[in-house]
Amino acid sequence: MFLIRFVTGWQRRQKTVLWDGLFFVLSAVLIVLSDSATGKIILLVTSASVLVAAAWCRVAHRLRRKHYAVMLILIAIAGLIAFSNLNLILGLFNRDTSLTGRLPMWRFLLEEVVSRRPGLGYGFGAIWSRALSALRLRMPRVGDFRC
Repeated sequence: MFLIRFVTGWQRRQKTVLWDGLFFVLSAVLIVLSDSATGKIILLVTSASVLVAAAWCRVAHRLRRKHYAVMLILIAIAGLIAFSNLNLILGLFNRDTSLTGRLPMWRFLLEEVVSRRPGLGYGFGAIWSRALSALRLRMPRVGDFRC
C-alpha cells in the first residue's frame, strides 16, 4: 500500500509522499530480514506489479496492438526461462523445488495413509496425534531424501 501511495501520490503534499516512500522501504527491509522466502517473493511480485501498472497508466494511450503482442511474447519467454531455471531462482531464496521437504512428506502421506482409507480418512488432526506416532516416525524428514 505504501508503494501504491508513493507512486500515485505526486499530486499530494510532498511530505506525505516522502513518508509513504520511507514506510515502504522500512516494510521491505523488515520483510527481507524476516528470512521468509514467501514474503520476499510476494514483495518482489507485488512491487513489480505496482511499478508495471503505474508505467502502463502513463503510456497506455500510446500503445497499439503490436506493442501488446510484443509484451505478451516477452512475458511468455521470461516465464519459460524462469520455469526452466526454477532451482536457480529458488536458490536465491535458499530454497529448493522440494518446497523444503514438503513434497517427500506428501508423497509418503499419499502412499502410506490416504491410500489405506481414501473415503473417510482418519479424522481431522489424527495423523499428528499420539495414536499414529509410529507413522510419524516413519515419515521422511527434510534431510532424509534426495531431489
